[in-house]
Amino acid sequence: MKELPLSYDSCIETLKETSWDDDNDIYVSSSDLEVYNFDKVKKKYYEDSNLDKGVMIASCDALYIHNETEIYLIEFRNAALSILAEGTKKREIKDKNIDSLFIYQDIVCCGISQTRENVHFILVYDDAKTEIRNKQRVRSGQKIKELDLSKYEGICYKRCLKVQINFDKTAVTNGKLVGQQRFEGM
Repeated sequence: MKELPLSYDSCIETLKETSWDDDNDIYVSSSDLEVYNFDKVKKKYYEDSNLDKGVMIASCDALYIHNETEIYLIEFRNAALSILAEGTKKREIKDKNIDSLFIYQDIVCCGISQTRENVHFILVYDDAKTEIRNKQRVRSGQKIKELDLSKYEGICYKRCLKVQINFDKTAVTNGKLVGQQRFEGM
């Protein structure tokens, strides 16, 4: 696996910048770690490939390439996990998950066997909102919905991880996103 071509350097931003939540006017991350703004990567990919912009596919918020074997597609959602497991939100997450992988594969000319060995998908969600939402569901006798991304593990991605919104404190160390072993059990 390799870096994106130099022509994509204009898409580099901080993790903080890629985590902007338009709905709540806040940054979900405070990290200055340099990543690719994957929404910008998608836009450039469309321009370079002369694709029909009327049929725009989805994209994750960030791409972090730590090294050749640790690559992360990151989606920030300032919402409860149970909300993300419902209807259109669930579909959006899955579309971003798969569409971003296709874009990445095409840009770096790699196949699914390579991404399954080296690329991780990280969904960053709001744990506090999840706890509140789950308590409300239990009180009202409703089932707590789960967002299951595990079916993509070992097929498309090496790992699919759900990480709490305070992930800056646990996942970013000395300006670097740490490897998968740090995410275990989160």
